[in-house]
Amino acid sequence: MPDQNQETLPTNKIFNKGEKTIIPLQINEQKKLPRFILDRISDIKESLTHNPSNPERALEKIAVLDLPQEKENLDRPIDHDTPITQGLLSNDGEQLVGNLGILHQLPVREAATALARMTRENHSEAMVNNAYSIIDSLRISLDRQRGEAGRPLNLTAEETAAIADFFSGLREMLPLIQPNDLESYVIPLYTLLRENRELSVMAADIVGDLLMNKDRIREGLELVRQLPTREAATALARMARENHSKEATFYIDGAIRILRRNLIRRRSGEAGAPLSLTAEETAAVADFFSGLREMLPRIRENGYESCVARGFEGLLRDNRELLVMATDLMGDLLMSNNPNQLRENLKIVEKQNLPIRETIGLLNRMIRTNPHSHNLTCNIDNVVEALEFSLYRQRGEAGAPLGLTAEETAAVADFFSGLREMLPRIRENGHWGNLAFSLNTLLEYHPELASLASDLVTEIWVTPAEDLTKELLKLTPEFPQSEIDQLIAEGEIKIIELLQAIKRVHFLGEILTDFTPAERKDLLIRLNKLAKGKYGQVRMRIIRHIFDQTSSEGQSFLSMLQEEQLNFDISKLPEVFNDQAVYDLISVLADNPQTNKFQLALLLSQTSLTHMPQTLREKLKPILADMEFKIKPEHGGWWLCDMAEPRLMESMQNTAVVLVNGSLLVKFDGKFTALCLQTTTTKEGYAFLEGTWYSPVDKATREAIKDSFDQGRAKLTLEQAEWALMRPLEQNFDSGQSAEEILRQAREFAQSLGDRLPDTIGEISREEYREAKREGG
Repeated sequence: MPDQNQETLPTNKIFNKGEKTIIPLQINEQKKLPRFILDRISDIKESLTHNPSNPERALEKIAVLDLPQEKENLDRPIDHDTPITQGLLSNDGEQLVGNLGILHQLPVREAATALARMTRENHSEAMVNNAYSIIDSLRISLDRQRGEAGRPLNLTAEETAAIADFFSGLREMLPLIQPNDLESYVIPLYTLLRENRELSVMAADIVGDLLMNKDRIREGLELVRQLPTREAATALARMARENHSKEATFYIDGAIRILRRNLIRRRSGEAGAPLSLTAEETAAVADFFSGLREMLPRIRENGYESCVARGFEGLLRDNRELLVMATDLMGDLLMSNNPNQLRENLKIVEKQNLPIRETIGLLNRMIRTNPHSHNLTCNIDNVVEALEFSLYRQRGEAGAPLGLTAEETAAVADFFSGLREMLPRIRENGHWGNLAFSLNTLLEYHPELASLASDLVTEIWVTPAEDLTKELLKLTPEFPQSEIDQLIAEGEIKIIELLQAIKRVHFLGEILTDFTPAERKDLLIRLNKLAKGKYGQVRMRIIRHIFDQTSSEGQSFLSMLQEEQLNFDISKLPEVFNDQAVYDLISVLADNPQTNKFQLALLLSQTSLTHMPQTLREKLKPILADMEFKIKPEHGGWWLCDMAEPRLMESMQNTAVVLVNGSLLVKFDGKFTALCLQTTTTKEGYAFLEGTWYSPVDKATREAIKDSFDQGRAKLTLEQAEWALMRPLEQNFDSGQSAEEILRQAREFAQSLGDRLPDTIGEISREEYREAKREGG
């Protein structure tokens, strides 16, 4: 009878694999053996038990194990030539993997020391092919030492040194990794750092090396995500300074976004929390901006300036503390040799709400550095507008004193002087009208500057009348010459005001062609009057931005106002839109509601029908409802992707809907949104536009709709609710159905909808269905 403490393995099974033989052993004194040896024996037993007919397959999962030698060397330091360590230096992949399995059970210092020696000394193909297992071995050891997720590692100095030596060995190993095998190196390293952020500093040099290789930048950027701020910024700065390959310029906007997310994470994800960078972190971020300046010529050469500028704008929007160190880079962006990009870059600078001194400094640098640039002259109106709006923000509100310092006043005077020197080139390039319009607007809103600009104004208006007419025709191809001639002859608007008015409506583009000549004239006069009235500056910017937006943009309307630094209370939008010029726009949009539908929906959500002319109310033909619903023009940055349409069809197919007040069909697949089936007004006269998505905002409304669904009530009438405009209905990309066809089907479905919903959907309850399908609340 075998002893109770004796582990017996079958002795009649002896397998050969190549030149190696594994013989199941009888093991005595089981309790004296360490746990990891017993685990390996268990592995052998299990493999042989589950694969009796295929011993070759079983042997692939286990290592060559010489128990007597292993037992003899258990207490020897791991950096000696124990069989484990020798196995790690083997060029045999099977033996290497087996001994890595043993390492999982070793203390962290011993495991890291063995792995460090392996990465430094064993550069065999087997080692390189097993990069994943090598890196993951340390993660497993650390996970075992940590014991519980979220607990600190509390590494000793010796353990820290051993792990640092391992990372140093990994860095030496990196050149041996082939491009096709790089993921087997990066993925486990990413996981190791994500689960053990205490180690991320040690990996900074590896990340830097990856970013220096044009074929490994993408993988390097993935690892940058796991680095602390200083190390991340340092690695990115090194890339920007030293790697000017085309691949690096392609990925640099991704680098900017990663730094942005790093800083958001540093704020603990809370917007407005202080960034509180250390001196070293500040220096590293500043060095990154400096590196971007060095890289910018190559970025432009390769055609990636637009992506970089947008990424840079987002970084500054979320981290206003970086503005001071970013000023020089903003100045470089204003040297763009692409006219369209220069226009965008000017908008970026304009949005930053820089102190007036810095804004004027950037603009003066631009016009003084390259006054003969065609790109600059064709954007001269945007240059003047940047100053105009910067001054608006400094003023704070209409009627408040501008309060420029002597230094700022001198800088503005220098700006006008620079424009005057540019004037011949501006005329030559055919952009005199742009300058005249923008300058007149600037002085209209900031009359304190008139004396500083008097010489420039005098010189601008030394212009023959026929040239003025040509300028008007050039600015607005939508206006035929006969109309321009008639407007000038009537003299109802001074020619400079006519120029201003035409420029002010230029953003409407082809919409202008939908007006009759008489309507166009009225619109010009009314918009010009609106621009000069209360909130005039803000009104024109808001209306212009409404027509700049597309229906599927993720950026919310409120986000746009915040980016513009308009200092405007969004609750005053109904007052802003209560104007005949806005009613004229609504009337034209309503004639063709499928075009510019987002703009129409937004205007109707903030413009009461009770104030509109009777003819316009009749054109809109809304259902007049007595419900106290409110409509917000945005949903806090939340937006609706193109899955909404397929999910609406799925919701209707499963009868997973609730019809609110007869016109809002709420779906329960995906984001919690409703399609408006028929244009319907609120008690105050604001309108939900048919064929447009809205989302319930207030908690009471959301809960009432969910309760109605859970209780099986298909139709719900609410007296009060708050909704947010999302976007117009679009084509179903899954089926190819048009928005009009989807709306037709939704209307027919709503008409046939009974009062009760089915008890189950498939094999689950309605509540279970709602929880399984919900997204974002």
